[in-house]
Amino acid sequence: MLKEPFSTVWNQARAQYGHPDSFEELKIQLLDADTGLPDDRKEQLCRVDKLPPPRSALPPSRILLITNLYPPQAFGGYGLLMADFARILAAMGHELHVLTSNTDYLGKAPSQEKGISRALKVFGRWENGKTEIFQDERAQQISRENYFTVLEYVKSFHPDFCLVGDIGGLSCLVFQPLRDNHIPVIHHLGNAHPGYVPANIPTLGPDYTLATASNWLKAKILNEGYSLPNIETVYSAGDISLFYNPLLPQFDKLKIIFAGIMQPYKGPQTLLQALLFLKQNNIDFQCTFAGGTTDDAFLKGFKEDIKSFGIDKQVTLTGKLGRSELRDRFFEHNILVFPSLVDETFGMSQVEAMAAGLVVIGTGSGGAAEVIRHGETGLLFPKGDAQTLTKLLYTLLQNPQLAMALSRNGQQAARQYFNVEVSTTRLTEIFAKMKTV
Repeated sequence: MLKEPFSTVWNQARAQYGHPDSFEELKIQLLDADTGLPDDRKEQLCRVDKLPPPRSALPPSRILLITNLYPPQAFGGYGLLMADFARILAAMGHELHVLTSNTDYLGKAPSQEKGISRALKVFGRWENGKTEIFQDERAQQISRENYFTVLEYVKSFHPDFCLVGDIGGLSCLVFQPLRDNHIPVIHHLGNAHPGYVPANIPTLGPDYTLATASNWLKAKILNEGYSLPNIETVYSAGDISLFYNPLLPQFDKLKIIFAGIMQPYKGPQTLLQALLFLKQNNIDFQCTFAGGTTDDAFLKGFKEDIKSFGIDKQVTLTGKLGRSELRDRFFEHNILVFPSLVDETFGMSQVEAMAAGLVVIGTGSGGAAEVIRHGETGLLFPKGDAQTLTKLLYTLLQNPQLAMALSRNGQQAARQYFNVEVSTTRLTEIFAKMKTV
């Protein structure tokens, strides 16, 4: 029995030595720690390699980041991605200023935030499981106000570049002051729609590049008539350094987690049905549903189903978790189920779970298919097909060698290809190319 949980020692070592700057010292700390790990498990730690630090293709520059929502006022993972981009760009030596909204019903922002201005307004709300965008004179008024707010910060901050995130509820007028002042813009798109119609493309100017969250999304945008002269792919990647676990999980029991917004389109009900099938076949499991909701009626019915299925002792609902809390939950599980019923533009929770060593079983919908190679870095099942999902879960339990191989390959893919540090470097490469044109 472990004298001290490995995750506790790992987090203490990270806090003491950092990650991954003092990687060798960190490994020594883990190997010497009194965790009671058997030799074969300690050997896993010795095989871990340090990734190179992120590099910038730009000299130190002033970068303005504009987005509608920014942590702690975030809805889903996209605001967190913008915060990751800002953090890493600042670590590269760039001067960042974030311009966003103050959407207090999604969370209370700190009274003082260095480098963040919550001066924009949004003409919409994200509540009760729905996105409501105003289509009246309020939207027109807010659009005009946002134009002048962006113009004010262009004049006061004097950015060399601008990174734009989600403009939902802001209006594409935010691009006009940037265009008029010849500021190169990367608009990173994580949604299925860019926030403007194809007829608006000429108003964006020659210094505008759209960077889509996946190749699937890039193809979708082009097929819908957005004949943009500059369009790239920059993955909506995960914070691998935060979620990375050097000790891969064991597969002696199904320890399943769902991480996402608890709404029907994310498909948690498919996983719940699979859990019922496992129970009916006397297969032991533990399952956690980690995520908040804006649809209270759905969550109420979901809880009732858990109780009626007789699995309330095996299922935990955590509500919304912070990233460190989610990471610690990942360390306690060995499988992430990503059962989305819609075409996802990417699927950040998949790569975060892969970084933690979990095997991902997903529906491979939309851009999420670019993350998982079936049978190599994870497993795929058809949308809504709880029976096939159940069979895949049982396969991992019966074949721990396969599970370990998928875990190892998935973690390697997350570190090499779906790392937010890699995506941030890619942003600087695009900016550098735009500056020389």
